[in-house]
Amino acid sequence: LGTTISAQNLVVNGSFESWTTGVPDGWTTFPSSANGGAIEQEMGAANVQQGTSSLKVIAPAGTGNVKTAYTDIPVVAGQEYTFSYYYKDASDNAKGRHWAGWRSDTAQLDDNADVLRPNAYFANSAGNGFELVTITLTAPATATMFRLDFRVYQEATGQESGVIHYDNVVFGLSALGVNKNDIAGLSVYPNPVTN
Repeated sequence: LGTTISAQNLVVNGSFESWTTGVPDGWTTFPSSANGGAIEQEMGAANVQQGTSSLKVIAPAGTGNVKTAYTDIPVVAGQEYTFSYYYKDASDNAKGRHWAGWRSDTAQLDDNADVLRPNAYFANSAGNGFELVTITLTAPATATMFRLDFRVYQEATGQESGVIHYDNVVFGLSALGVNKNDIAGLSVYPNPVTN
């Protein structure tokens, strides 16, 4: 088993298949109203990693960002979690990154900030396809929840707005973080096995 396999995806609608009034169900969107930018459901097969739709984020025409957020996923301190997603950046006019963090009941925690809130933006996708990002971390001692969002910015001042697609967002206990095979409904047959 690898650490990129999760026992359960705690992100509801991480595949962006369900939308209501222009917003993916379970997510909050923050378009930059002053400088444009938008969030849309993408249905074109070339821009969907799996399923029938993905999240299309159009960068603002000026400063600021367009953000799609998923907040307050309950976690257990000391457990190992995997956070993964696919992105497609085929545009020289948009730059993006994830922005996430562990939280206690009252504040954001700085644990793992270097990988959860990176300074660098990701590079354009190789061959204009989808790229997989996977991070496996242990929830800190005071963590009770996990928050994440995706932010898209204009690549450089004066450029027209570019587009980045996101799909199949997963956050859950990593397979190696599940104790004593405590996966509901898991059975192995025959038990015991030979050969």
